[in-house]
Amino acid sequence: MGNLKRTSFALLAVLVAPFAGAAQEAPGTPMDLLRQDGAHGFEIPLRDSVSVCGWTRSRESGGARERNCSESHALVILDVEDGRFTKFDVEPLPKPGQEPSHKWRTPDRIHGPFSADALKTFFVEMAENQPDELAEDALGVLGLVDGLVVWPELERFAGDRSRSGEFRSAALFWLSQETHRKVVSTLESVARADEDEIEVREAAVFALTQQTQADPVPILMDLVESTTDPDLIRTTLFWLAQEDDPRVLTFFGDLLRQP
Repeated sequence: MGNLKRTSFALLAVLVAPFAGAAQEAPGTPMDLLRQDGAHGFEIPLRDSVSVCGWTRSRESGGARERNCSESHALVILDVEDGRFTKFDVEPLPKPGQEPSHKWRTPDRIHGPFSADALKTFFVEMAENQPDELAEDALGVLGLVDGLVVWPELERFAGDRSRSGEFRSAALFWLSQETHRKVVSTLESVARADEDEIEVREAAVFALTQQTQADPVPILMDLVESTTDPDLIRTTLFWLAQEDDPRVLTFFGDLLRQP
């Protein structure tokens, strides 16, 4: 279970080559990128617990594919058409001598650096206002950027029943990476909510297993005994079985002895 706590973006999209000739613009806000169509790029600082990976080709290796990971900074690429965002990706930063084996689009210009507050405001607004696919990507970046306190926003998104199950499940996943005691209460509340979609409740169960601020085992055991949804029971039992805890063995034994 421990390795699940270290989030890694494994991207098939490959890193673009160093941006020769790309103009370095003065710092502003990411929302200003909407003023000009084209592909825009800017760096984000990464949390210690995450890395962004992709596949590149290196001249030193004779063009062989090799894995490249960034553990301190990554590159966000946003495509703007007709004053709106149409595509969004996060890629590792290039290393000297690397060339792409696949390329989405080389940024026309590089921006920033942007402040942590500007990055948070921008990606929260994207999560709130963009179509679900872009909004889910924005949630992921909120979970990657170093120095941001985002659990209140993720908590709000996870509880918003007007959003799709996929979006809420993504919010729950990134919420699971946050270490705040209130997060546990939110996750438990969603897992127990009979009115919620099963995929959202299952995402909350998984998120509970990732928490370090509270002991999830009693919560999961009680959930098995109190819920009537067979799919949620199966999911909860599966994640309970991953816990290295003698209480789980006793619990499973008691279940097997029930008539």
